[in-house]
Amino acid sequence: MTPILVPGRTCQGTARASRAALLVDGERYFAALAVALERARHSVFVLGWDVDGRIGVAGEPLDRRLRRLVAATPGLEVRILVWDWLFLHRLERRLWPGRRFDRGPTGRIHLRLDGERPVVACRHEKVVVVDGELAFCGGIDLADGRYDSQSHPDDGGVPFHDAMLMVEGPAARLLEAHALGRWRETGEGAAPAPPPSPAGRLWPSGVAPLWRDVPLGLARTAAAPLPVREIEALLLAAIGAARDALYVESQYLTAPAIVAAVAAGLRRPKGPDVVAVGPLASQGFLERAVMDAARVAALSRLRDADRFGRFRALAPMQGGTPIHVHSKLVIVDDRLLVIGSANLARRSLGLDTECSVALEPLDAAGRHAVAAVRAGLLAEHLGAAPPAVEAVTRTLGSLAHAVDALNPETGRRLVPLPTRVVDADRGLLDLTAAGDPDGPGEALEVLAFPLGRSGPSGRLHRAVLPVAVAVLLAAAFRGALAPYAALLPGSLGDAGAGVVAFLLLVLVGLAFLPFAFAVFLAGAAFGTVAGFALGLLAAAFAAGLGWLGGRRLPPPVLHRLGGRRIGAFRERMEERPRQGLAMLRLVPGGPFAAVSLAAGLAAVPPLGFLLITVLLAVPGTALFALLGSSLRDWILHPDRPSFAVVALVPIVLLLGLDLIERRQARTAAQEREAAVAHAVRASAQPEPTESP
Repeated sequence: MTPILVPGRTCQGTARASRAALLVDGERYFAALAVALERARHSVFVLGWDVDGRIGVAGEPLDRRLRRLVAATPGLEVRILVWDWLFLHRLERRLWPGRRFDRGPTGRIHLRLDGERPVVACRHEKVVVVDGELAFCGGIDLADGRYDSQSHPDDGGVPFHDAMLMVEGPAARLLEAHALGRWRETGEGAAPAPPPSPAGRLWPSGVAPLWRDVPLGLARTAAAPLPVREIEALLLAAIGAARDALYVESQYLTAPAIVAAVAAGLRRPKGPDVVAVGPLASQGFLERAVMDAARVAALSRLRDADRFGRFRALAPMQGGTPIHVHSKLVIVDDRLLVIGSANLARRSLGLDTECSVALEPLDAAGRHAVAAVRAGLLAEHLGAAPPAVEAVTRTLGSLAHAVDALNPETGRRLVPLPTRVVDADRGLLDLTAAGDPDGPGEALEVLAFPLGRSGPSGRLHRAVLPVAVAVLLAAAFRGALAPYAALLPGSLGDAGAGVVAFLLLVLVGLAFLPFAFAVFLAGAAFGTVAGFALGLLAAAFAAGLGWLGGRRLPPPVLHRLGGRRIGAFRERMEERPRQGLAMLRLVPGGPFAAVSLAAGLAAVPPLGFLLITVLLAVPGTALFALLGSSLRDWILHPDRPSFAVVALVPIVLLLGLDLIERRQARTAAQEREAAVAHAVRASAQPEPTESP
């Protein structure tokens, strides 16, 4: 039998796990993690989409636990790398990672926010490695709302189903090497933990290993600096190798390549049964708007390919309550288990930074454990016992028919997912390329610029992007938004509303939120003139408060608020105060609060600081207030030409900036080539010899 795990093709590399176990749902994961953290001596790496220090891990807040452990363990270093969220996702989250994690006074808990992905991409990995000896990889972030048990008690929260794989030994070292590589991408150094002594000390005694000495492969997705699509290659090879049963749990299922591979298997007369389990509906507004319609279209294609009745697309329910499926795993027959952060979505396979692992046992016991895991997962969803699932599957010779036979009508059960595209979904399918792109160059190529760009061009990209996304959403939901748009005053007739709007704008200017987008919203609410006036006054007031904060707050606090940008901005303004400030303020999409704090820290003269800030804010504030007002006008009156202003201005700005940057890049490349050629010619000339 040809191996599925092939380093360099379907995975980055392989290593053996001395022990491995699947931890289903947050209760088991957090309990095992707490044990490992308590025994940590050297290092803890956390890679996440979200990390919230306030969550309870075995009854103790995560940040408090880590502070206590670091204080009690000399030499223990904790490194946490988390995505610096895109603005629209912040609307659905609570504050920022850096504001929700108290790292304590030791200096050995390091938190880095990664904003260096392409702008529509995210860091989505969920990996924890302790001492290079024990590692966790799967779908569970150390964040709010992830804790739940397999019984999913009715405690007022959303029932949440997920899973993590826990591995020990060389496989954990492989994940540690991956985490080290990701950490070093931030520019920070780190060393691997020394060899474990004694081996096995981190494994929780309450967890029975399902596999011993099992091969594990690590696969990645990344869009930059070089494209990596190992997870896609792994999944396509795994799906193509399925003979009897393909079991999938995924939050999203939209990737055309995956759908095509599954459909090919369904068309074969002797192909595998396919059971796909996902959430009844996505949780967030953006996900529902973009991903659910795309999933229905994908499931419709699979239903059409199901010539032999072997396909089931299902969602778990507990009574009348949907259980949210957040897990990302694929089980192929009894030979392969894939689990990680990657959904079966376009962006997970080509855009976001993802990490998945796969177990491919070679012995009978290991393969039986794979089948037992599949039976256990289905048993949880069906309210049945795992042995019953295994027995019925053997008797009927079909995983799909076994699910049909065991699926009750009430209680814990699986209900069909919609597989027919209705007219209401068709308009949303156009947004798929925007919310679920296949890579940085797909559909939103003009918007997919690196967040890490320096200079005014990169900042304007970040200012225009939320506006462009708002335009896309307004275009998709214009009819639904019209009644709400009509409620907006359109002018500043109420002084109380103006005061509230002014205070909110000041808060945005102080809170590291995109100030230009806030002005855009003010223009939509109050019209161009009032939005412009409110934005300009708020910009001046927020800038003044920020300058005072930079003068009064200690530098460590400032750097904690604004990160490394504070130091870089301060150096620029200390060298040339007015010119440096003008360059940083040149585009209204810049990091407004960080520049204000750095200006105070650099002791830029206050009157000159305010004058430059206000003067340079005028054109951008007017532009974004006009865009917001025009968007409201178009929603209410689609026959007017307002939409042309709203749609074309961000696109023209982005295209123009991209053209300029491409030209600058070509010029710089030509200069580098000329310099290299000159150096080569110089080195080829003979050295002059001295006269005797």
